Amino acid sequence: MLRKILLLLFPILGGGSVLAQSDTLLMRVGHLPVSRAEYQYAYSKYPCDKDNFFTHYVELKEKVCQAQVEGLDTTSAFRRKFEACKQVLKARTALPSRPADRGGAEEKGEWVAHVCIRVPQSVSHSGMERLRSGLDSVARVARQGGGLACWAREHGDCLPDGWQAEVVPVVSGRLPNELLACIARLRPGEMSRPFSSAVGLHLIQRLDSVPEPPSSPAPAMNAAEQAFLLREYRDGLLAGILDEKLLHADELTLEKYYKKHKKHYRWKLPHFKGIVLQADDEEKLERLQKYLKAFPQEQWDEAVSRFDSIGNVQGVKAEYGLWQIGRNACVDKLFFGQGEFVPSADYPHVRVMGKVLKRKPESYRDVRARVERDYCADICRREREKRAKMFKVEINEEVLKTVKD
Repeated sequence: MLRKILLLLFPILGGGSVLAQSDTLLMRVGHLPVSRAEYQYAYSKYPCDKDNFFTHYVELKEKVCQAQVEGLDTTSAFRRKFEACKQVLKARTALPSRPADRGGAEEKGEWVAHVCIRVPQSVSHSGMERLRSGLDSVARVARQGGGLACWAREHGDCLPDGWQAEVVPVVSGRLPNELLACIARLRPGEMSRPFSSAVGLHLIQRLDSVPEPPSSPAPAMNAAEQAFLLREYRDGLLAGILDEKLLHADELTLEKYYKKHKKHYRWKLPHFKGIVLQADDEEKLERLQKYLKAFPQEQWDEAVSRFDSIGNVQGVKAEYGLWQIGRNACVDKLFFGQGEFVPSADYPHVRVMGKVLKRKPESYRDVRARVERDYCADICRREREKRAKMFKVEINEEVLKTVKD
């Protein structure tokens, strides 16, 4: 979900220039007019099929129509976030100042990319799971797009309330001990799993080189481009707020959806539900295993994070999950007794803890990501059909043909 919102919020600034400045009306979606120049500006930055982009663009404008009809553009939350976007645009279009040459140890030392969600004390278990799922989405997007540092630089200026993204030097005393302990376990370029601290939830990637500042500033934007970009920010915010409202699924909603569609989540092959533990020392592994036995299996993932912060243990890796037989070599060998598995030289001691689920999940939580994805897809489909009936789309086909690739 987070990924979808961010893709709408942060269009690629480095794309092509505006190829046409005409204000000829290209189409009208509901009550929103769209000029050829505005559409050309948006299309020139997305390397995709023209028909697919047109469909995506119309659906975005339909969402904006619905959001405005529902008054979402008058809420304090929207006004606050839109004002922040204006400030970001202002900063990006201002003349860049030359940074001072620090030449200190920080430039030559280790750096990390860090995303943090500050979690209030009153957050529920389901709320914590949603936030953790959000960080999982960030991690997936970052791995596909050049790493967490790139993600932080691109999205760090306009994040949801309570979120922070930064690229910082590893300096003892400036980072909490929980973060330093996590960084120490990561190899250069490796990204952590989401983990918790007294502050909130974190995602960290240890960088394998000192980040370089841009060699040249981004191309200057003219007044029309700035207006189009600001409109993209506005449309993205409204679409994101609308999605958050429509797609919000609490635990009870997901459980009800799962029970209604249970037959779709049955398996043909057995699954292992548990945790894979790896360590560079046998004694560390035994201590962690003994510690986990004091907790219900559902709390093992969180217990590992607490164990890290309490024991400051380095050289230990843990992965909690659900794996179909044949999907994880370690689980296949140590639990199902088949296949081949050779531990790594850095983590030679390996154990698994858990149980087998033969034909179906124990609850919707075992397939929560799938259930949430299916639920959201179902809602999106129905809402898309509803908006298509609510908001008429009028297109000037002759003008559309003049849009350049």
